[in-house]
Amino acid sequence: MGIRRVTRWCVPVRNQDQAMEFYVNKLGFQLVREPVPMGPNSRWIEVGLPEGTTTIILANHTGMQPGSVEGIMMETKNIDADVETLQGAGVQAERSQTPWGPMATIKDPDGNSIVLHEPAGE
Repeated sequence: MGIRRVTRWCVPVRNQDQAMEFYVNKLGFQLVREPVPMGPNSRWIEVGLPEGTTTIILANHTGMQPGSVEGIMMETKNIDADVETLQGAGVQAERSQTPWGPMATIKDPDGNSIVLHEPAGE
């Protein structure tokens, strides 16, 4: 197999503008490229983290059910500060402690589940 890395992850959403606002203004993602029309009421919207290589496509043009994605994991250096920032922005974060480090689960406006993880010992 020649698979080298994950480049994009498609996250199904109902309202692309609302999803883009959440990922950019609350999670700190950046718009990778300006939205491109893909048909009636649909655009290609791709966001990514400033230091990341994998991007997320906020899609309403697939057969996937909005809210069906679970367990996308993102690493953080300071989960306490991130949870505090998210909660200040009105995002609910459910904390848990695991043997491999603290985690916090959040949901985007469509109910897709995202896990923040701070590796143990960092």
